[in-house]
Amino acid sequence: MRILMTQQADVFSRSADNVRQLGLWLTNFLVSYFGLGLLIISWVGAAFLKDLVWPSAQGEPDKPIWMLIAALAIVIAGIFSLILQARDTTQNSRLRVKVANLADALKSFGEDYRDMWTFVLYRWASELSLNGSHRISVYKHEGDHFLMIARFSHAKPFSSRGRGVYPDNQGCIGNAWRAADGKCFTDDLPNPTSQAARYRNKQNRDWGLPKDVADNLTMKPRAIYAVAIVDDGGQRHAIAVFESVDQNGLDVAAIEAFMMGYGNEEANRWMAATKNQLPSLRLAQAEGL
Repeated sequence: MRILMTQQADVFSRSADNVRQLGLWLTNFLVSYFGLGLLIISWVGAAFLKDLVWPSAQGEPDKPIWMLIAALAIVIAGIFSLILQARDTTQNSRLRVKVANLADALKSFGEDYRDMWTFVLYRWASELSLNGSHRISVYKHEGDHFLMIARFSHAKPFSSRGRGVYPDNQGCIGNAWRAADGKCFTDDLPNPTSQAARYRNKQNRDWGLPKDVADNLTMKPRAIYAVAIVDDGGQRHAIAVFESVDQNGLDVAAIEAFMMGYGNEEANRWMAATKNQLPSLRLAQAEGL
């Protein structure tokens, strides 16, 4: 008996929910198309308005009262539809202003976030006495990719962000991510100008970097040091990459000491502070990156 009552209650609950959903749909439909319906009625009715209200010719009976009422209804519908259209136009204008303001705020938000990280990496470069032949990049790891958080170089061309998303199985950065010590270093890459083929072949052979990617790098470093950034739980979640266009252009001992003593902690602190602004792989893919 109890099971039967429970089943009946479930059927009643589903029926009530269906009725409620139908009511919501009808309400939304009427709200959305009421003004349009009035406008169509007024347009169609306007074609017959003359016949409804124009005085009868001599010898013809007077217009019946229902024609005058219909004419009045058409006029009222036309006026009301114009009021609704004006209201919708005003609301749309306000919404466009709000959207524009939100877009500006989000743009400013993103610029503030990038400026903050750029300043952090600027201080790192100053601390390590890096110049225009160097570059620092920080990436966070998500899924099977790296997403760039920030990049800094005193040389503006090297500051270009390039690809925003990087596979985690390519290049020195991917090698560092997989390495037992979380590091990857080289300072003897061939000259990318006079030995272009050797340059791309070495990176392809050692790190699986596609040759076309090596050819299109915005900066072609000859020295690279990538080191994993670990969180408070000791888990790797990001990578810092230091590069130089000069052979033997990186003081690895100084960089390691800096990252162990301050850099890793500061990167974690700023990633926590800006976690709501950090890029995500889903958004990057939506942007076609």
